[in-house]
This record gives sequence, structure tokens and C-alpha cells, in this order.
Amino acid sequence: MKSINSINFNLTSNSVTTINLFFKQLSFLLVKNNLNPKIKIFVLPKKIKKYTLLKSPHVHKTAWTQLENRSYKAHYTLQQFSQAEKIKIRKIINFIIKNLPTNILLKLKTNQLQYI
Repeated sequence: MKSINSINFNLTSNSVTTINLFFKQLSFLLVKNNLNPKIKIFVLPKKIKKYTLLKSPHVHKTAWTQLENRSYKAHYTLQQFSQAEKIKIRKIINFIIKNLPTNILLKLKTNQLQYI
């Protein structure tokens, strides 16, 4: 029976550049430590929330201000690495979590699939 290890990264941010920098940092650290896991990338559609505020609630009903909040999501999966590589990858992930930018929300999930 064989097993496939995988680590899923779910990133949410209000900037596309921070998500791209996260992926560049992750791939640089993997190459620096001689690790070659299979990487899958899914970029999810952006979500836009619009808020409308009334500037002057007294007489001027036409004085509205619109604000919007954009959020970008990406999903990265690292697959097919050995148990020895798993220890190195966990160290890299711990380093990345400690140095994570403040505007990125990161969710991690680890899986181990077994097949015959």
C-alpha cells in the first residue's frame, strides 16, 4: 500500500502581490533546501464587497459615498514528498508562519492518502 502526503495552503489577502510574494518565498525555500514536491496552484475569483454610506443624513440625500473591499484567494497544494522531506517542509512552513505578512490569512491542512 502506497501513501501520498500533501499539504494544502489556503491564502486570503486584500492584495494580489502579497499572495504572489508568499508563493515566491515558498518556492525559493523549497529549491534552496533541495526539495521538489509537486505543486498545484488554484487562483480563486476575487470577491468584492461594496458599502454605501450617507455623508449627510439631514437634507442632502444625494450625497453618498461608496467604498469597496476586495479579497483575493489562492489555493496551493504540495504533493508527493517523502517522510524525510516532510520534516524539512514542516520547518519551512514554521519559518513562513513566523514571517507571514499581516494582511494574509493562512489556513493549513495536511493529508495522507493511501492507495493500493
